[in-house]
This record gives sequence, C-alpha cells and structure tokens, in this order.
Amino acid sequence: MKKKKICIVTIFDDTNIGNRLQNYALQNYVSNYFIVRSNSGKSCFINALSILKTYLLAYCKNNLLRKRMINFYSFDKYIKKVNYSCYKPAKLNKKFDIFMAGSDQIWNFNFVNYNIKLIDYYTLQFADVSKRYAVSASLGKNKFTLEDDKIYYEKLKDFRSISVREEQAKDYLDNLMIRNVECTFDPTILLNKNDWLKVAKNPKYTLPDCFVLSYFLPKPGDDIYSGIVKFCKKHNMKLIEVTDNSNLIGPSEFLYLINKAEYFFTNSFHGLVFSMIFEKKVKYFERIENDSTQSMNSRIENLVNKFSVDKNIFANDEEILSGNYELKSINYDKDKFEFEKSKLINYLKKILEE
Repeated sequence: MKKKKICIVTIFDDTNIGNRLQNYALQNYVSNYFIVRSNSGKSCFINALSILKTYLLAYCKNNLLRKRMINFYSFDKYIKKVNYSCYKPAKLNKKFDIFMAGSDQIWNFNFVNYNIKLIDYYTLQFADVSKRYAVSASLGKNKFTLEDDKIYYEKLKDFRSISVREEQAKDYLDNLMIRNVECTFDPTILLNKNDWLKVAKNPKYTLPDCFVLSYFLPKPGDDIYSGIVKFCKKHNMKLIEVTDNSNLIGPSEFLYLINKAEYFFTNSFHGLVFSMIFEKKVKYFERIENDSTQSMNSRIENLVNKFSVDKNIFANDEEILSGNYELKSINYDKDKFEFEKSKLINYLKKILEE
C-alpha cells in the first residue's frame, strides 16, 4: 500500500521543551505509517519582525540563550519540517493527503490574539474537508465566551474526526454539537523510556552524582524557590534548574537530566508526564494564570483523574514554607496508562485506514 503523505500542523516553540518533545513523539510514531512533515507556520506569527529583532539582540548579548537556542535547533534534526507561511497555505493542500492539527495548545486562540488568519490556519481551513483531522489538540482553558462558541463551531464542524487532550474540551465541543470528538492523551506517551533515551544527550558540563532537578514555566515564586533550596541543602544535593530561557538545556538535555535526577520539582504538564514515563520522585506545584480563563490546571486535573495519580505529588503550603518536602516515586495506574496509549494508537490507525 502506498504511504499517504501527511502534514502535521502544529506549534514550534523554541523555548518550550514539552512542546518540542510532543512534536517529536507524534511525528516519530506516525512516520511508521505515513510520509510525514510538520509545519508550524511560524513565519507568520504576529509582530514577527519585532520578535526576530529581540532574538537577534539576545543572540548577540546573551551567551546562555544563544547556546540554548543551538540545543533546540540541534534537536530539530529529529523532526522533518516543511515551511509554508500560514497566510499562504494553499500549496500545502495540493501536496498532502491528510492534515493533522495538533497536538499541544494549538486551539488556544488567546496565543494568537484571536487573529482570524492564524485561527483559520490552525483549524485547517485551507485544506479540503476530507483531509481535516485533529490529534490530541488542546484548547488550553476551561472557560469560554460566546465569541469562542461561534468560532469553535464554525471552524471545527467539518472535521472528519477530532481528538482533544482534555475531557473538559471534549465536553465543550460535544455541547457545541461538534461531531466525532474523542479524547486522547498527549502524544508523549506514545514513546517509552528507552525510546526517549535514544534522543537524550548529556549536557556539556560536569554533573554531580546526585542532584535535584527543577523545571518551571514560568519561574517559581520566591517562596517556592526558597523551599526547594532548603530541601537541597538538607539533602546535600545540587539544584539544577530548567526554566524558559535561563540556561543551556534543550529537549535532549532535559531527557538526560530527568532520567538521572534523584528528585524532581515542576509546575509543568509535560514535566509531570515525563515523571510518569521515567518514574521519578516528584513534587508538583499548581500553576494559575492571572486571568482565570487562562487556567491550565484542567490539563493536570485530567491527567490525575485519568491515571489515578496519587495526590501526594501536590505541594502544600506547609511544605512550601518549610522546605520539608516528602518526595516519593510517582504512583499511578500503569494499566490505565497503557490503555490511553492504545487508545491514541488506535485513533491514529483509524485515520490511516480511512
């Protein structure tokens, strides 16, 4: 059977490790069945010239940021891309048999300031209706306006099939009378620990035998940071921090570090997912955005409920103030984990067989 040509329309964030790893996981798995390319339309982000100027200045002035960007671009050798502007995507429709929108927060339209051309792009309006699919797409929030209702209905009603990452998103789209909506988990679960270690890389500096890893988006508050420092001093361990753009860590280095770390602190959804994959001793900190409609905690709530994760992973106020954290290996239902992995695989195979 001739392999179909598929284009994954997604987000490429050059500072977000979790984003890049889910990019890789989906393409890596689907490549077993399809000729695959990914396209982010990143050349059309709003204020692109301003962003480019900012990065060029940072490149010249900030050696750490420059090295971090190099590590991100180095990881891109694992991802096959095709670059078309999202303002002129018509040629894409002629080149590919199937389009997948996803995963990550591709349908969180706050990220594009509700720019209609970008919304059209990320909802595949340029593609024939028969070619439109979504895989583990996230809406990134759980409160919606009437304007949201109208946009999501108009843009998604003609998809062949849709899978979203959160149960709350499925319920919302069901209520809008969108047909053929399923809930599938983040693509990072498609690969196991050994698969991920194949693309892991030792950072270019000497690591202690035992260390604590923290991964926060954005940086933790002073109270949280102070508590983690107290914990490290108590256990006589060095703290290695991974934040948005403050150090040398790219996706490959992160995989190496989380595998080697004795303890792990995070407020990241993907940080928690990889805690499960690597079975780490972890403490999770809830993250609330300034605007309640931007709350991303529905993703964590969905993860915890879906896999019956033990609630002792959540940091409480007393621990934060004292630094007396009790970290245990993350406890979750491995049978449910394998079930969700199979569910996502079956959804992808269904697309192939249509």
